[in-house]
Amino acid sequence: MQNRVTTSIIHIDHPFQFPGSDKSYPPGDYKVTREDEAIEGVSWMAYRCKSICIDVPSIGRTKGKTERYTVAQDELTAMVHRDSSFSEHSLS
Repeated sequence: MQNRVTTSIIHIDHPFQFPGSDKSYPPGDYKVTREDEAIEGVSWMAYRCKSICIDVPSIGRTKGKTERYTVAQDELTAMVHRDSSFSEHSLS
């Protein structure tokens, strides 16, 4: 099966946590890697999301190390939306 990988950077303006985690991460730019797999058996190229990962600096470990969290698309969307909503709310 053919996979494609897309890497992007997201900016988060406020401290955040991943769902189910007690660690808080600082605002900043974070690398997001999305892996999609080809859907076979259709007459055109189509893909479905296989995984989305965010790389964050490790807290309390050797400098330069990163941790990788796997998140669902809806969790990532909610994190970004909460950050945007909080930012808009804090301006007023």
